[in-house]
Amino acid sequence: MAFRFRRTVSIFPGVRINLGKRGVSVSAGVRGANVTLGRNGLYGNVGIPGSGMSYRKRLLKLNKTGSEGRSTRSAAPSLAVPAMAEEVAQIQLNTKTGDIAILDADGHHLGDEALEIAKTHARQHLEDTLQQQVDSHNRMMARIISIHWDTPAPDHFPTLVAKPFDAPKPEAPALRTLDWLAYLCFALPCPAQSLCRFQ
Repeated sequence: MAFRFRRTVSIFPGVRINLGKRGVSVSAGVRGANVTLGRNGLYGNVGIPGSGMSYRKRLLKLNKTGSEGRSTRSAAPSLAVPAMAEEVAQIQLNTKTGDIAILDADGHHLGDEALEIAKTHARQHLEDTLQQQVDSHNRMMARIISIHWDTPAPDHFPTLVAKPFDAPKPEAPALRTLDWLAYLCFALPCPAQSLCRFQ
């Protein structure tokens, strides 16, 4: 029985780079339908997720008899991939220092050796990933630099706009005048005063 070891790195949603012992391949698509470009050509893959049924067909065969420059470019993915390439899971760019870090699935730094492996076996994808991070950083800096465009001018103050109430204005209560009963209650003893007040 033969075993296949492969590490898949997601470049961006829908596009992945596959690092294996036989070389590097790129796959794009969604679950159940995707295309894969490797050293043997372009393949289309269609399947029903969870059923174990799939169909694979070669869509394009790479021309190995082309010019010297083309054969040189196509020969790079066919190089034997070191074992450390199986551990590569993430590419991180420090936008302050410009340092590039190759991390594993746990976020641990794999060192300069892993960076050299990425440059040798997946240089184009490494450059694309770094360019995406640079673009994202530049967009963030552009928003920070232009944040004052959305702030009000220092000599501009908000204007109070009066709006009518939904309910009518309540009437102020009027003071009641004391009648003869009130004077009578104050003149009576304490128990009678309490009784009058409750009445």
